[in-house]
Amino acid sequence: MPVKVITSDNELRGRILFVLRKRADAAFRRARSQIELKSKIAFAKNIRESPTVSSLLNGRLKADFGLDDETSTKAVNELISYVSNNVNVFFNIGRDKQSVASISLTIPPVDTSAFLTAISGSYQSVGEYGGGQVNWLEWLLTKGTTVVIDGFSVEYGPFESSRSGSALMVEGGAFRVDPEFAGVEGDNFITRAINQSLNELRTILRDELQRSLK
Repeated sequence: MPVKVITSDNELRGRILFVLRKRADAAFRRARSQIELKSKIAFAKNIRESPTVSSLLNGRLKADFGLDDETSTKAVNELISYVSNNVNVFFNIGRDKQSVASISLTIPPVDTSAFLTAISGSYQSVGEYGGGQVNWLEWLLTKGTTVVIDGFSVEYGPFESSRSGSALMVEGGAFRVDPEFAGVEGDNFITRAINQSLNELRTILRDELQRSLK
């Protein structure tokens, strides 16, 4: 015998969305911890493997900024920890008749005073030509290739008397961050590493939600 549907299309759609949203919410609650953990690991990996971090630890940037092993290692570890440990994942129930839900992932803003204060990214320099505060992390993240020290440039060593052991600041010329590594607000090695992580994050979200829906 024919079936008579007495529920309107809108009401039926609403009931289906209600059930789907409840199921999606439950799946997210089960998956959230793994999504956050794996997202943090992805961010940390891509920042640590960036050419800029490699140069800070063992290359030209380490020499340019006058960093010793302890200083560069500490700053890199603090930077990676700060970014990866402040990743947050949020689940948002759909608010219209088309969407079930959405998931958003936030990271702490970089290039800000709060971020720069949390990282050991500066030191007090004392040398033959006087001294001053060397805000090397701020230069690296925000100054691009603009001149940050006028009247001085870097001479490469070895030099036993220098902090890095491989470079000294000498009179003449102008110092700026190496263009290969220079960054500005919104486009620096951290934001590039984060953007590089996006495909990994999509895969993490998909796999963890599918796993929790089973």
